[in-house]
Order: sequence, then structure tokens, then C-alpha cells
Amino acid sequence: MLVGNYLGVTALAALGATEWLVLCKLVLRLLNTPQDMMEMAHTYLRTLYGGVCISFCYNMLAAFLRAAGDSRTPLVAVSLAAVCNTILDLLFVVVLHLGVLGAALATLLSQLFSAGY
Repeated sequence: MLVGNYLGVTALAALGATEWLVLCKLVLRLLNTPQDMMEMAHTYLRTLYGGVCISFCYNMLAAFLRAAGDSRTPLVAVSLAAVCNTILDLLFVVVLHLGVLGAALATLLSQLFSAGY
């Protein structure tokens, strides 16, 4: 039952992410995103929406642990993910010059790390 719920929520997350990927430019226009920032904002959001299942996986696993009475493990996982995100941001943006794409990838990889923790 637990696996079925997990897969169902992940499928819904993927469906929602697909909708956001399609509507991303429209949403940015509705938010009056400056034209000179539009492409960078679109890249960042498209990358994050593409990895929304990673975020859902972490949040589901953390919720299961907290429901079972273990609030320490999710706290440690998200704390380590924050450190990981900082290191990856520096690597991807400063060293590898990936810019906004690098920042988004660092965020997703950090969330993946915390889900695997």
C-alpha cells in the first residue's frame, strides 16, 4: 500500500510538472518578468520543474519518517542537502560557468542527495 501511494503521488507530480513546463513562459509573462531576465528565468524554472519528482520523493520520504516518529533523520538530510547545494552552486556556477542552469542543477542534485540519505 505504501509503495502504491508513493508511486501515485510521484505520477501526479510528474503530471503537474509537465503542465508547468508547458505554461512556464506564460506564467513568467504574467508575473511581468523583465525581458532581459526572461530566458534565464525560463531555464531555471524549466530545469526545476523537470526535476519536481525528486522534490516530491524527498518530501514523501521525510513525511513517512516523521509520521513514524523520526524527525531527526529528515532534519539531518535537509541540513546536509543545504551544504551540498552550496558546494555544488560554487562548482557549477563559479568553476564550470554554467550560470542559472548550474544553480538549478545544484538544487536538484542536492534534493536527490537528501532523498537518498
